[in-house]
Amino acid sequence: MQDKDAIIRHLMEENKQLREHIKLLEEKIARLEKNSSNSSKPPSSDIINPQSTNKKRKKRKIGGQKGHPKHRRPLFEADEIDNTIIHKLSAKEIKRKRLVALAQTESALQQIDLPEKLYTVIDHRVQLYVDPDGNVVRAKLPKNIRKAGLFSTRTMALTGYLKARGHMSYSTLQSFFNDIMDLNVCQSYLAKICTKKLSPALQPAYAQVGQFIRNAPVVGTDETGHKNPAYKSAWTWCQQTPGAVFFRNPSQFFRD
Repeated sequence: MQDKDAIIRHLMEENKQLREHIKLLEEKIARLEKNSSNSSKPPSSDIINPQSTNKKRKKRKIGGQKGHPKHRRPLFEADEIDNTIIHKLSAKEIKRKRLVALAQTESALQQIDLPEKLYTVIDHRVQLYVDPDGNVVRAKLPKNIRKAGLFSTRTMALTGYLKARGHMSYSTLQSFFNDIMDLNVCQSYLAKICTKKLSPALQPAYAQVGQFIRNAPVVGTDETGHKNPAYKSAWTWCQQTPGAVFFRNPSQFFRD
């Protein structure tokens, strides 16, 4: 009698679990059958042409796919080529095959190279004169050249690009000049270029962008926190429009 009661309780418990499982499956089917025509779901959420789960997908190979057109960089024009090297057969092979060289050649490969020395040194000298009294008079160095100092404006622009766009630290920037450019420059000078020369030179353009943002009818704004040794916490705001992106400390933004 006890065995019969135990069997009945087991069957009742199993029946209860099966009913709960069936209920979950019915709810899942109902969710899958919902679409924009029988519920409040948007049309964009409808499943269009669902793929069969039985079909095995073939893994695509890396690189260009079969049937796709190959994309190549356009060749340089004749006026863009700085040097031409003509490769010839050896004299032994020419004699063995009894070949005769033609007047024309054909392009086999266009290769981009770097010069062995990546910078030029310009020695700016001033002409000396003597006046009727025998005094030496020196010509004046142009103001823009004198103010630039060791780095020309182009070299300073490269430094600023690597620092800002390349996110280089001053030590990495120094390594670039030492290792790649073969130019020994100290970190303090690179810091001076960025903070004392480039930053003031960019202030007019920076102010112009700020004014443009202030006058824009619609501006997207976001902020991020970061560590700053001078403060417990610091925030940088970013205001952007389709035509400009502006970063600044919020207190300075409203104060100015």
